[in-house]
Amino acid sequence: MLLFIGIDDTDHPNGGCTTWSSHILAKFIEAEGAEIIERRLVRLWPFAPRRTRGNGAVCLVVDTDKPSSILEVVNIWFNSLLKDLKKIDRLSHARPGLVILKEQYSDHAYWEAVRHEVDHSTLEVHMRKCLLHLHHPEGKDGLIGALAAASWMPKESVTWEAIAWRNESRWGSPREVSPTCLDILEKSHPETFMNRDPTRGHGMIAPRSPCPVLFGIRARSHQSALAAIEHILSSEGVESAEDYAIFKTNQCSDDHLLGPLKITTMTPARVHRGGHVTVATMTEQGPLLIRCFKEGGNLNNAVLSLEPGDIAEVLGLLSPDGELHLERMRTITLVPRNLSRPLCKCGVRFRSSGRNSTLRCKECGSTSPRRWSAQTIGPSGWVEPSADQRRHLAKPVAWMGSID
Repeated sequence: MLLFIGIDDTDHPNGGCTTWSSHILAKFIEAEGAEIIERRLVRLWPFAPRRTRGNGAVCLVVDTDKPSSILEVVNIWFNSLLKDLKKIDRLSHARPGLVILKEQYSDHAYWEAVRHEVDHSTLEVHMRKCLLHLHHPEGKDGLIGALAAASWMPKESVTWEAIAWRNESRWGSPREVSPTCLDILEKSHPETFMNRDPTRGHGMIAPRSPCPVLFGIRARSHQSALAAIEHILSSEGVESAEDYAIFKTNQCSDDHLLGPLKITTMTPARVHRGGHVTVATMTEQGPLLIRCFKEGGNLNNAVLSLEPGDIAEVLGLLSPDGELHLERMRTITLVPRNLSRPLCKCGVRFRSSGRNSTLRCKECGSTSPRRWSAQTIGPSGWVEPSADQRRHLAKPVAWMGSID
């Protein structure tokens, strides 16, 4: 019998990590003779009010012929987790939730949680279909992510993340992950990705928080993720890990995005304090204000270059206030730029010789019919932020068309 165990919201400012919590639970489940068929790491709506930086929940897919025993183990573990949190997280930043489904009856809860804010009042209907649901005494926030993770039905084109965890004695201390690991991954493991920010050169595999994670390696297949993490853990300059595991993920799926939408620019782009840019546009559905943050880099510059009448295609995240937070854009048709009088054959620019009169060259006296010349700019390819500024869910431009 398969069980889908969703867990979320176990991390807090002093440490903690939902992947690590799920790993501890997985050990107890395996001790009962059950098998962990798959571990899933599911990133959720980036605007969630109580989101963490990664904003991820975990699902353990368990095969067991003793479901009642597993439910008992899960209950004991969850109560122990709450006791531990009470000691180290006195302000209850972490409000864990856990659900167990015996079947994935629908993925509706996943799509709601990856694209919208979920109201707690909608949880009750879903909870009736759970074998078990547990939550923190101060709130049901963790149930939202837990249910979403348990409800996610992966497509064939998924990504994977290999996560190594630190020995508890080293939690909170500087991580020892040699910079040469990035070279190893790039040279020997081509199916891994987002190891290094190509625009800044720094590594992206090791977190900077006091959490239990040593590093995480993202890959296009389970096999490549496994090979990469085993290679790095055996490399010089890398601290020994407590354990590691491979997670199937919805990272780089674009599941959170609205679009692509075709927009027509209505006004010049406006720069706000801090460098953020907004531009008023029109879509088939009506007016839409697009916002691009300073950290968007080239994408921010591309929005700044838009002029009224330009037509572009955009992908973005619909914010609670109705704006589209831009994640990718490509221009389709641009209005002519830099209007000027044409050049004479002598190299001097023609000028008007009076209202409704022909154009005249003041250098050689030649004339020309009244007209303007302009710079025409063709369509562009997709523009995106640098790797370290993209969301976990965002698909790299280089992959567009290869992962549907």
